[in-house]
Amino acid sequence: PIRRKPTAAQLTTSLAVDCEMVGVGDRGSKSVLARVSVVNERSETVYDSFCKPTERVTDFRTFVSGVRPVHLRDAPSLEVVRGEVAMLLARRRVIGHSVSNDFNALQLKHPEHLVRDTAKYPPYLRVTGRPHSLKELALKHLGWAIQGGQHSSVDDARATMGLYLLHMKAWEAAISKGTALPQRMATAEDNAVTKPASGSGGGGGGGS
Repeated sequence: PIRRKPTAAQLTTSLAVDCEMVGVGDRGSKSVLARVSVVNERSETVYDSFCKPTERVTDFRTFVSGVRPVHLRDAPSLEVVRGEVAMLLARRRVIGHSVSNDFNALQLKHPEHLVRDTAKYPPYLRVTGRPHSLKELALKHLGWAIQGGQHSSVDDARATMGLYLLHMKAWEAAISKGTALPQRMATAEDNAVTKPASGSGGGGGGGS
């Protein structure tokens, strides 16, 4: 990926962000930013950059992150990347999946009223109230197969934006009116969890 300098027309009201991490420290146990991508409401990539960690990388997690040593060799610093991303996101709605992880990696804060997290949106939650993975949501609601191997932060950001746009009108209407967000609809998942086990004795439990 290369850093992009988007035109004003590309900076839509809402932007989706996704990050890829690598591991530093003992056995790569600490996650730090290695790549960040930002897409707009038309799924255009408005920013995509690797980011060079300040600490020595001990686990590139390439099988998931897609990041290799060559990608970080001449990459800009976190300070540079953070500043560029902050300028793009300023005063805009930011869409993400468990987006607090992305903000933490970027060491950025964003006004809560401008954050839309698809991992917390009620219609996208499991019956247990726990979130689905982005991979599951993208396949179920968009028909997109993502994260089949190495992750792409561009693909993940596009999926998150797609999920937001599906419910944007209801989501934003509830926020503007100060009413409760729409709730999830009953699905086959509910029946699998709540339906008593047939046959003799004992239950069985459904998991996720």
